[in-house]
Amino acid sequence: MKRRSLTLILVFFTCAASAQWVPITGRIVTTTEAVGSDGTMAQKWTTTSQYSRSSSGSVLVQRIGRSGKPASATLMDYGKTQKVYTLTYNGGQVTDMHRPLDREYAAHPPAGMSPAHKKITLGNDKVNGVDCFIVPVFDVGPNRTRVQVGKAWLAPAYNNLVMREDLTRVSPYGSKRHTVREFRITSQSEPNPSLFSTDRKVVASHWTPILTGN
Repeated sequence: MKRRSLTLILVFFTCAASAQWVPITGRIVTTTEAVGSDGTMAQKWTTTSQYSRSSSGSVLVQRIGRSGKPASATLMDYGKTQKVYTLTYNGGQVTDMHRPLDREYAAHPPAGMSPAHKKITLGNDKVNGVDCFIVPVFDVGPNRTRVQVGKAWLAPAYNNLVMREDLTRVSPYGSKRHTVREFRITSQSEPNPSLFSTDRKVVASHWTPILTGN
C-alpha cells in the first residue's frame, strides 16, 4: 500500500487559527535524488512550479514545462466553487477532480503555530529570509504506524506557507528517494484573477478517492 503524508497536503497547506489570507506569488523548486540500495545515486532531477494564492484563499500551482511556460496546473478554488480542478493549458482543458474543499479552512486561514504544532515543533529557522518554525513530516504505512520521513519549514507570517520540505523515503528493498522542495516569494500583490478562472468548459471529469489521515 502506498504511504500517505500526514503533515502536508501539497500544495503547501496547513491549518491553525483565524486570520486573513495573505496573497502571494512564488516559485517552488523541487530536487529529487533516487539512491539505490547500495548507496549509489541512480538518478537526479529538478522541477519548477509557479505558485499563486489569492486573498480569498484560492491556490493555483502551475507546473513549468520544458518550454519554460506553464504546461498544466492544479487549482484549489477555495474562493468560488470550493472544488479542485486540473488545468491543461495546451488544450485548454479543465478537469473537475470531484474533491470537495473545506469551507471552514477557507474562512479561517492559518495564523501561526497551533497548539498541535507547539507539541511537535523542532525549533525555528529562516528560509530565504523568511522566519519559519519547523515540524516533522510523517508517513503512514499499511499497519498504520507513523514513521517520520523528514521536516517542513512553515512561515506563520504567510498563513503557514511551507517554505521548505526535506523528505527521505525508503522502499522495502532499501532504495531511497530524497526530495527537497523550496519556496521563494516573488510577489505579495494580489495575483491576476484570470489565473483562477474556471469559466472554460469542464471537458473531463475524474473521480479520485479522498485520502485523509489524523
